[in-house]
Formats: sequence, C-alpha cells, structure tokens
Amino acid sequence: MKIAPDLESQRVLDGEWVVRGAIRVFVPAAPKPQVPRKRYKKHPRHGSVAGYRRHQKANEPPCDECLAATREHWRKYKRRVRRPPSPPSPCGTYNAYKRHQRHGETPCDECAEAQREYNRDYRRRVRANARAGQQIDEREAA
Repeated sequence: MKIAPDLESQRVLDGEWVVRGAIRVFVPAAPKPQVPRKRYKKHPRHGSVAGYRRHQKANEPPCDECLAATREHWRKYKRRVRRPPSPPSPCGTYNAYKRHQRHGETPCDECAEAQREYNRDYRRRVRANARAGQQIDEREAA
C-alpha cells in the first residue's frame, strides 16, 4: 500500500489516490477484462511464411496455418542447407592423426609419421620467417 504525497487526491493512469480518514491511500485500478482472441479473416497470404511475418509485424500471435507453414519452411531449409558429412581422412595424414587423438586412440605409425613431418615443416617455416624478421601466424602455417 502506497502513501500519497502531500497533494490533493491525484489521478494516476493505473489507479488513483483516495483519502481514507486522515491517510491518503493508492487504490489500483481494476484489472482490464480479458479480450477474447479475435478470429482472423482468411487472407490470401494466410498459411504461408509471408502470413506469419504479417502476424509478427502486427504484433499478434500467428494463426495455426501460418505457424505450420513456417515450421515446414524451416524444416526444408535446414535439410537443404545442412552439409553432408565428409569422409574421414585416410591414415597417413595430419588430419587422420588429429582424428585418432579426438577419438582417444593411439595414432597408427603412418599418422604419427605424418604428424612429425607436419611439425618439422612448421618449425622450418617459423625459423625461416624469424630470420627474415617476420612472425608467422598459426592460420597461415596450415
């Protein structure tokens, strides 16, 4: 319960100040009655993604047809955009060595040799760039 300032009864948007005896008290307004959800007239765009966007723009909940159309659109879009998995790198490459590590396996001899070769080549490039006064970036090394 709020106590009013030393002003006459003051009207507020969501209630009013009322004098009760010697005390001014804030009385909130009665809650607004629930408005039943309005029925949407069938528009040519209802049941489509454009209709769904119209609902959003009008700041209203979408109708069931528009919601179903949008869900179907995104389901197809995600299926179309999703890249199929690439085949695993063959053993004897640096990527296969990293795959062995990700799976918690001991790398095979060919992959271990490929990793050693990669490290040798990387160190060689770092030394060559250091002599030239440049600094190598990890992404450029690959």
